[in-house]
Amino acid sequence: MAIDATTTRQPNHAEQGTSPSAESSLSLDSAAVALLQFNRHELSYCISDEQRISRPVSPKFDQNTTSKIRSSLAQSPSATQFFTSSEVLQLSSSVQKFFDKICPLFPIICDLAAMTIVSSVISHGYGDNIETCLALLLVAIVKECDTSTLGSGRGDFQYALSILARVHCDFSLEFVQTEILAGIYLYRQFKLMEAWKHIHAGCTTLYVLIQR
Repeated sequence: MAIDATTTRQPNHAEQGTSPSAESSLSLDSAAVALLQFNRHELSYCISDEQRISRPVSPKFDQNTTSKIRSSLAQSPSATQFFTSSEVLQLSSSVQKFFDKICPLFPIICDLAAMTIVSSVISHGYGDNIETCLALLLVAIVKECDTSTLGSGRGDFQYALSILARVHCDFSLEFVQTEILAGIYLYRQFKLMEAWKHIHAGCTTLYVLIQR
């Protein structure tokens, strides 16, 4: 019996509750589709599975606590041993812009964790550690999404990747977040193949962590 093509359709990803198929060939088109379909459910999964990754579970903070942390970063930034007051202001404002404008689309890291990381970097300076990588990538993405600073985040991005190549943080949630943030930055630059590689590395690592 023939099937009427006008009455038969394939369920879309939203109806299935799944991500796009990984079986498509590695091409610019498939990379673009994978990035565009990399939805809130999948990215939230990276954050909410800390128990299954056998990591300590962070305490839950209410909205008031988060607001206080945001305010403390924004109020009267002072110079430290490693940064001037203007540099401190730039770092703190960058992380707030990330959560105001970018995180709703790509909720890959919670605001409390990011603000804690930035505060640590402000206090101790840039170093060869995953916290510095995450802070630099947040700044790079914000710069790339702002027309007034477009392209100026390239140095921050390259510095972050150079640190990532030296630190030993494989099979950690922070490594997953770093790889996906790197993918988001490259996606904003329309470097779809490179972006796909970073996101693929992050998701593969997350899968291995969950299976351990």
